[in-house]
Amino acid sequence: MYKDFETRSSWQPQLQAMTKTLSKVCNRHEQLYRKAVVTYMQAKTDTARIAALNLMRQINMDIAIMSGAKTQIEAEPEEIHIKWEDPKECTKQQ
Repeated sequence: MYKDFETRSSWQPQLQAMTKTLSKVCNRHEQLYRKAVVTYMQAKTDTARIAALNLMRQINMDIAIMSGAKTQIEAEPEEIHIKWEDPKECTKQQ
């Protein structure tokens, strides 16, 4: 513990700068979220409402990642392969 106190002058300013930067980013995300809510409430079309909801969801995910509540961004979605078979061919096989 004494060593940490002894070297505090080197690591404390960096820690405080990082905390200040994270606070600014969080504040900007909250401001964007409030604007997205207003846009959602005032939207005249479903497309605008969906876009605002999508932005609100993305902001929530970003804040969760920044706060450490969510550690992984998103897993790669599994690929789905669909094979088209001609219905005429299917009836011939039966």
